[in-house]
Amino acid sequence: RLVLGQKSPMGAWVGAVLGAIGVGALSAGQILHSSLQGDLLIGVGLTFVSVLANALAFAGALGLAGAFYASLYFTTVDCFESPQPGQEDREPPMPPMA
Repeated sequence: RLVLGQKSPMGAWVGAVLGAIGVGALSAGQILHSSLQGDLLIGVGLTFVSVLANALAFAGALGLAGAFYASLYFTTVDCFESPQPGQEDREPPMPPMA
C-alpha cells in the first residue's frame, strides 16, 4: 500500500488499534510485575519483529493470490464472453499480422 499510494480503510486502522489495546490489556499484569532484564527486552523485541515479518509475508501472499485470481478471472471472462446481439453467425476478427 505504501509503494502504490493506496490508503487503508478507517475500519482497518480502528481494528488494528483495538487489537493492540486488547493484547496490551490482557498482558499488562504480567508485564508490570516482571523485572526489566535483558532477556525480557530481547524477547519483546523478537516478538515485535516476528509479528511484523508475519504481517508482511501474509500481505505479500494475499497480493500474489489476488493477482493470480484476477488473471484467471479475466482470462475466463475474455475467453467465454458471449457475442453481441446480431453477431452470432459472424466469424471472429483475425489478429493483426506481425
